[in-house]
Amino acid sequence: MRQEEVATIYQHNVEKIYRFFFYKVLDRETAEDLTSTTFLTFAKKITEEEVNSPQSYLYGIAKNVFLSFLKGKYKAQIEPLDNEEFEALVEETVERGADEKDIFDVLEELLPKIPAKQREIISLRFVDKLTIEEICTKLSKDKNYVSTTQRRGLRALKRLLYSKRN
Repeated sequence: MRQEEVATIYQHNVEKIYRFFFYKVLDRETAEDLTSTTFLTFAKKITEEEVNSPQSYLYGIAKNVFLSFLKGKYKAQIEPLDNEEFEALVEETVERGADEKDIFDVLEELLPKIPAKQREIISLRFVDKLTIEEICTKLSKDKNYVSTTQRRGLRALKRLLYSKRN
């Protein structure tokens, strides 16, 4: 396949492929990266073998790029801490000789490293000691949003805490 044909396929499909990824990941930069990977793979493969339907082949590559992205994303995740595990971690830290001030020092150090929404909910929940319902009222969010964001924040803190220990 000639370079001009590849360029034409790119021009006609780049927007569609980008939207395909954007609606799946809801992140502009990730969608751009996945789109770029798709077209680089397509350009390399299309010169190596004969393809009857380049557009179908392109979408097949996009699907495989997305599946590879998901495998890498979920493979790296650590199981989330729930509230009881977080409180047990705090108690364990106290039993090892750390006082409550040390725990809040660690939290103060790690909280800025997690996303702002997660940081806000974790602070309200564990520093201000608000209930999920109180956080929902204060932020005008539903319970599912607060619980999910808290779980993600705890997971992020757990990753940071374990990376700090090692």
